[in-house]
Amino acid sequence: MKLVFKGRSILHPAARALFLMITLMLALGPVNWAKAADNSTYLDQSGASSTVTIVQTGTANAIGSSDRDFIAEGSNQALSITQEGTTNSLAGSTLGADSTAYTISMVGADNIVSLDHGTIGAISNSVLSLSIAGSSNQVDLVQGKLAASTYADQVIVIDGDSNTLTAKLNANNVTNTISISGDLNTVSLNQEGSSYRYLKLDLTNSYRNIVEINQQGTETSSSASSHNKIDVNITGTDHNITITQ
Repeated sequence: MKLVFKGRSILHPAARALFLMITLMLALGPVNWAKAADNSTYLDQSGASSTVTIVQTGTANAIGSSDRDFIAEGSNQALSITQEGTTNSLAGSTLGADSTAYTISMVGADNIVSLDHGTIGAISNSVLSLSIAGSSNQVDLVQGKLAASTYADQVIVIDGDSNTLTAKLNANNVTNTISISGDLNTVSLNQEGSSYRYLKLDLTNSYRNIVEINQQGTETSSSASSHNKIDVNITGTDHNITITQ
């Protein structure tokens, strides 16, 4: 099954009358116009082998909300989400399944992303590709909310200033690659599990970033060096970095 959503999916029944009214008012002279209404989409998807594509442009786009997440449930799902504009928001949950892939692109300022993987059960072989371009972005990620996940692969790229990234991963065999370019960023990462967790964090062209990393697990001392690893590359000045293993 394939679902494709682009912008607003419901047309106002008085659209024709509104168009005629606007045409008449323009003919009468200049008018001060308010911004168009916001785009909003809610998705409740269950079943296997689905492809969902959502594209939103404009101001204050929303997919899901803090009160009602969009929901994806079932194996072999591919979700592609694009939001362009300002004050965008994305709130979603993957209840528990295998082989779920998210590709998310957000362009604009004051974006909010909140994603939970494994809200009810364990999730395995998940892939997340998240790209955000803009300033004052807030990203909250949870992997394995109630049960440990396996084989998670995340790539996160944030380009802008005053970004906040908070991530908690309870996952085995996870690779987490994060690249942030900009100033005054705050990053808080907590990774737990019993085997193979690798984090690569790059902060480039940056100033006064705050980074706190906590990576814990149950490996023996002989295996920890190869299975519990953090690589941090930071350029810039006046940073505050804390790493706990």
